[in-house]
Amino acid sequence: MRLIPTSIAVVALTATFVVTPTVTSGAAPRPVSPSVREVSIPAVAGVGAGSKTRTTAPSTPDATASGVDRHGAGDPVVASTEVRDVDFDLAGVTFDRTPPAGTHIEVRTHGDAGWSEWTDLELNGDGPDRGSADARHARPGTDAVAAAGSDAVDIRVTTPDGSVPSGMRASLVDGGESPADANLGTPAGSAVAAVTRPTIISRAEWGADESLRTCDAEQLPGFKAVVIHHTVNSNTYSADQAASIIRSIYAYHTQSQGWCDLGYQILVDRFGRAYEGRKGSTAGFVQGAQAGGFNAETTGISVIGDFTSVPFSSATQSTVTKLVAWEADRSLIDPTSTVTLTSAGNSKFDPGETVTLPRTIGHRDLSLTGCPGDTAYNSQLPTIRADAGTIWRDGQWDPLPADPVSETYTRPASSTFDMAGRGFGHGIGMSQWGAYGAATKSLTWQQILGFYYPGTSRSSQGDPSLRVWLSAVGTTGTQFSKLSGLVVSDGKRTSNLSSTYRWRIVPEGSTVTLQANSGAGWFAATNWRASTLPLTVSRPSGSAVRVLLPSGAQREYSGSVRVVNVSGRAYAVNVLGFERYTRAVAPVEMPASWPAAALSSQAVAVRTYAANSRASAGTRVYDVCDVACQAYKGVADYSATGTLIRRYEDTRATNATAATAGTILTYGGKPAFTQYSSSNGGRTVKGSTAYLPVQDDPYDGAVASASNPHSWTRTLDASAVEKAYPSIGTLRSIGIGSRTGGGGTGTWGGRVVSVILTGAAGTTTVSGDAFRAKLGLRSTWWTITSAPARSAAYSPRDVTGERLPDVIVPAGSALKTVSYTGSMGFTTKQILASGFSGMRAAAGVGPWSQDSLGDVVSIDASGTAWYYPGLGASGLNAGRYRLATGWGSINLVVPVGDWDRDGKTDIATRMTDGRLLLRRGDGTGRIVSSLQIGSGWGGMRQVTSGEFNGDGIRDLVAVRGTDGALVLYPGNGTGGFRPAVVIGSSGWSAMSAVRGIGDVTGDGRDDLVTRRASDGALLVYRVQGAARLTAPLRAGTYASTTAWGQ
Repeated sequence: MRLIPTSIAVVALTATFVVTPTVTSGAAPRPVSPSVREVSIPAVAGVGAGSKTRTTAPSTPDATASGVDRHGAGDPVVASTEVRDVDFDLAGVTFDRTPPAGTHIEVRTHGDAGWSEWTDLELNGDGPDRGSADARHARPGTDAVAAAGSDAVDIRVTTPDGSVPSGMRASLVDGGESPADANLGTPAGSAVAAVTRPTIISRAEWGADESLRTCDAEQLPGFKAVVIHHTVNSNTYSADQAASIIRSIYAYHTQSQGWCDLGYQILVDRFGRAYEGRKGSTAGFVQGAQAGGFNAETTGISVIGDFTSVPFSSATQSTVTKLVAWEADRSLIDPTSTVTLTSAGNSKFDPGETVTLPRTIGHRDLSLTGCPGDTAYNSQLPTIRADAGTIWRDGQWDPLPADPVSETYTRPASSTFDMAGRGFGHGIGMSQWGAYGAATKSLTWQQILGFYYPGTSRSSQGDPSLRVWLSAVGTTGTQFSKLSGLVVSDGKRTSNLSSTYRWRIVPEGSTVTLQANSGAGWFAATNWRASTLPLTVSRPSGSAVRVLLPSGAQREYSGSVRVVNVSGRAYAVNVLGFERYTRAVAPVEMPASWPAAALSSQAVAVRTYAANSRASAGTRVYDVCDVACQAYKGVADYSATGTLIRRYEDTRATNATAATAGTILTYGGKPAFTQYSSSNGGRTVKGSTAYLPVQDDPYDGAVASASNPHSWTRTLDASAVEKAYPSIGTLRSIGIGSRTGGGGTGTWGGRVVSVILTGAAGTTTVSGDAFRAKLGLRSTWWTITSAPARSAAYSPRDVTGERLPDVIVPAGSALKTVSYTGSMGFTTKQILASGFSGMRAAAGVGPWSQDSLGDVVSIDASGTAWYYPGLGASGLNAGRYRLATGWGSINLVVPVGDWDRDGKTDIATRMTDGRLLLRRGDGTGRIVSSLQIGSGWGGMRQVTSGEFNGDGIRDLVAVRGTDGALVLYPGNGTGGFRPAVVIGSSGWSAMSAVRGIGDVTGDGRDDLVTRRASDGALLVYRVQGAARLTAPLRAGTYASTTAWGQ
């Protein structure tokens, strides 16, 4: 620390006050009290008030000083002083009263390098605003010159008329020293990926003595512009001198000029370090004393140094740029935009005068000053403004990747899911119930087959033999019932089998062996052991044989049964004619009581399916199987003692088979793959060939019967899912990964392809077929109908299934969306190809039904409201549901999410008389009640919703027709509103659309998206804090003038 000398040379010092600097110990930052010494500046001998005769230049103490009067010959030097052997870091001049216009003060300082050049001390007539807390005790003065480590000063004063300003005092401030000054942090790197607060050294860290503050500055709602300053001093100070300079400026502003606190909000040194200036500047918006007349609208960043001829260092420019971006962000302004400011009166602008300027400016733009220096202002300020704009824009939003939304059903409070389904089986090809329905509509069997297998041809194949693998018999061996007339053959030789014995054929290595049993055990029959050829048992006298099933029952098969060794296992293969096979399968696959046309259709499908399988048998030992292929159970079943249990053949089916004898369907000259199932639910599933298309089936549900699985319901306990898939733990939700083959109303987007099971212990994805099999569902075409405990999230209002916001836009008979791309841009998508003509008041209402997908509501010309279920990425369901009637007097549907906070999605509607009604949803696609929540809404040009004020409760925002103001109507959480607040001044009528569609910028808060009518520009407004709007972000254009929905 420098010691203050006991004697002062040249002039006497009239000390108004002297505060001895406080020395701190250790490296921890502590308050440092600066020393402020004030010295009267006497008039030059012979000069008094009104004197105009003296024009000599001031004396120069040594040969290095310049005696040139930079204000021109003829400006009389009216006062001067020279102070030596006083250590100080900063010098300034104050007055009792504001000096006359044209007064100039020059100063030069002496340090280790000798005397500096003469420097103008500009009159700081633009410090505090009139009437502010700072102005109450303010003393007029100059800007201070910071000259760390000086030990002498020379000051001279000139006035145009030779008058002597009253009460002139030189203020020499020693900022003091602290070991902590050398430990102040270095600035953050120059790369900024978001608008974050730069590192700012706190007042405590630079050693501010809070006892010097005399009052608290006014709090502001925010700033409209950022003003860049410089402190006009040497640019050669060291890093550990910067804190002392700031303490000196602080003391000069408070002790010499009488302000409440340091005038600047932020200071930056030449090393790029930022410092908190006025107390509270980093935590809020405090009014400074840095741009007189405009302090209530601006914040000041002052760079320590003189940048008239030299530029900011790169580190300093980087820090200033980041500070501008940060200040702009927290004040919700674009630092590259312009603003109109209103003067409270200063040296350049009269009170009430307005000026339109960029939001990032130099002090000289607001005052008669050269600040922040020619080089900094002309060469660097434009770059700072542009780069801060880039940082600000980048910090306003984060890219939002598309995140496919799965159709998800959360666990109901009861833990039991209610389900609705359609169809039974895979749904490909012919529906058996559909054939029944078609027959009741007088279609012939030929027409029925033509509908289900379009493009195929009928042809006759006669009655060739068919090999059916009897998987029901098993593969350990085939045992035959004791019947007379049985014959065994290997194709080369034949033997009769005595009815005294029971007979069986078993595998032996790679061969088969015939064994007999008379009651004493099994033994190999002579000459029929280890046959390398298949052995066939038949009964020529009865044309059928019986075999024992693993259950002990007997099953009779027409034709013969051949046993073939396949990899050490005995395959029983029934060899019989096609026609006998068909008449056995048809009545098992379809009730024989159904109409003949349906039975004949079934017979052809059965026969063709077997023919197709035989054509592709290749080296197999069979043509078709008995269970997995088609339901073939032979002729009849008998008990172990021979009592008839059931005969499978039926005369009615036999006759239907005979009516189509030998007929098969072919495609390209080959037997068709005639798949069929019990019921397709009203829409077929696309198969593997062209003649198995996806199409609506008007016949599947034509027969009204409780037995018809065209549609079905059931319950599914969460515990059953947990048991089937134990790895998930406690089930939380059932999601649909994807669907296929959707159609019209009630199709739910089609059959389930994959299921996502989410539990407390994990998540697993299984196929729709696997889920159906494990849980015993009739088909993969199902949905969950039980109301969720809570409707899915409303924001973002996503219709296209990417978890990105969408706006509904009707386009003739089609319906489109203006959809956010995730990267500050929008694109157009089509979500419904046709059927939307004449609809109005279209709105994407969010998850209106049980699932998590966004839905659409609209009103037709008759006043009927329709609900269109969303299918996520697949658009909207082509079908729709009647939501309500009598909505002819409604002119606007507003999505409001869970407005009444009962856990279910609601919508609001505006009547032509201006009433606003809440339509309370039940979470399953229905309205449970309606109530009026407002009146007088007819004058609102735009009405939209979101959560805008940070309280977690849904709000409405509207453009008021009378003045174009944007008004927030905060929801109160019980269905009503709290007092309205204007959040946007007039001018919002210029927007053809204002929509709150959720989070666009990725900050987790709802935003507003608007379309400007004049040029189609899409603008995004972030909403922060208490519904404060940021400057808009450009997000492209939407040229079409088609009116947007919600």
